[in-house]
Amino acid sequence: MDPLTNIYLETVGRAFDAQAWLSKQKYTINPDETIDIDGDVDLSNLGLTQLPFKFGKITGDFDLSYTPLNNLEGCPENIEGDFMCDFIGLKSLKGSPKRIGGSFTCIHNKLLTLEYCPEYIGMSFSCGYNYLRTLKGCPRYFNGGFYCQKNKLTTLEYGPSKVGEHYICTHNRLKTLGHCARVIGEDLECYNNHLTSLDDLPEHIGGLVYADFPDEYINKAIEAAKNRKYIRTLSHDDEMPDVSDIFD
Repeated sequence: MDPLTNIYLETVGRAFDAQAWLSKQKYTINPDETIDIDGDVDLSNLGLTQLPFKFGKITGDFDLSYTPLNNLEGCPENIEGDFMCDFIGLKSLKGSPKRIGGSFTCIHNKLLTLEYCPEYIGMSFSCGYNYLRTLKGCPRYFNGGFYCQKNKLTTLEYGPSKVGEHYICTHNRLKTLGHCARVIGEDLECYNNHLTSLDDLPEHIGGLVYADFPDEYINKAIEAAKNRKYIRTLSHDDEMPDVSDIFD
């Protein structure tokens, strides 16, 4: 079936002429009837209740924010730029792209899990302001930051192990930082949780730590984490350092 057959879509408040919109894009119709777009796709704030086409590859950004879609059916499999689907009432990431070259934001939705999350996200991942109770399905590495604030997380298990920029897990129900990324390029923000200690602080943090503890305690915890890493890298012939003072 020609993907341009049904060119008018019912939207909230007005009709959307998909063919007229497409005529303004640099596009290719593939044999499988998916549509590639060379450039950015901005379908935000249009009132769409469904996507006008099944997209294939997007060389720029893809923005669906502030629409009443409720699902990601028809999304491209490959986005070279950023993918935004904020404030659209999502309960599932089913239909997400498999690969995103830039950042992925799905904040302010109704997500309970990260099942069907993209296999690769090149920069940052923002999944805050949802109802997540688990990070299962999350990719393991980000060159950018990881933002999972304002959820219902009691553990960081299944989250990324390396983050190039900020790691923000504030306003959850965490009692420990166990399973937090071991390498964080910039700041770690973990306040407004139920943490009783910072014993599981990551071994490498490139920036500052923001937590509900006195600065002196945070600084000692950072030094303890650094020494844990140092002790593990020593060979059996090396002299063990005296780190008892950091636990005083």
